[in-house]
Amino acid sequence: MNHTSPISQTGSEQALVHIAVLMCKLTTGKEIADLLRREFGEKCKLVCDLSVSDDKLVYDEILDLRTELRNYVAHGSFGKDGSTFQFHSRVGSVPLKILDNDNRSEFRFGTYNVRNWENDYARIERFLSQLWSMGRGPARQYLETGFPCVLTLATDGTYQQAMKSDEEMGKFIEVWAHMIDDSANMDF
Repeated sequence: MNHTSPISQTGSEQALVHIAVLMCKLTTGKEIADLLRREFGEKCKLVCDLSVSDDKLVYDEILDLRTELRNYVAHGSFGKDGSTFQFHSRVGSVPLKILDNDNRSEFRFGTYNVRNWENDYARIERFLSQLWSMGRGPARQYLETGFPCVLTLATDGTYQQAMKSDEEMGKFIEVWAHMIDDSANMDF
């Protein structure tokens, strides 16, 4: 997995909000505040076009992975599948998994199957690859700068122009970086 991705640096939900601003889908502080209160999937839906099969596929896959990992971590590396729970003994917490295969109830002590982390990383890579396609690629350039998103640039058409291509975003970033430097140097 590319650990230098702007998504991993920023946090996936915050990055999705920034991308939505760059795509001019959020233009007010209220819209951002409302979106921040919503679930991860809602942030994805704002950025991904679920009418496009590739976007829908990676959207479903990343939501499934998020749920699986949340359950994996929250439930002590043994999840909700098969009605698992744990009980405490003198030696500590013991996972118990009740299996219901072929309509017969069984149980076993211990954790369930080892997690296939390579498959999880591949799913994340597919999501990121698709996220940076379909005209969203220039947003990656902007996120990599670490610059904040400025709502007035979403409302005045600046981001819309910059998002037209990687070249346009590069030009915008160069001008914006110069303006930020001038402001920091009080060179108005």
